[in-house]
Amino acid sequence: MKGKRFFKYVALLVSLSAIVSACGAPATPAVPVTGTTPQVIEQTVEVQVTTVVEVTSTPGASSEENPYRPT
Repeated sequence: MKGKRFFKYVALLVSLSAIVSACGAPATPAVPVTGTTPQVIEQTVEVQVTTVVEVTSTPGASSEENPYRPT
């Protein structure tokens, strides 16, 4: 019984390693390498942000009796 279980684990390990190795990165680069180096272009972008904030006043305590206040 232990031999069958061990064989299942070994077979699973071998099959998983075959699947993972098949899904690896390609050995050859997708873009051919030339003797020139690519140019790096730096751009600076200036952004002006304007923020508008509305402030509303909170009502103060009213002089009337609050009917919902617990007694």
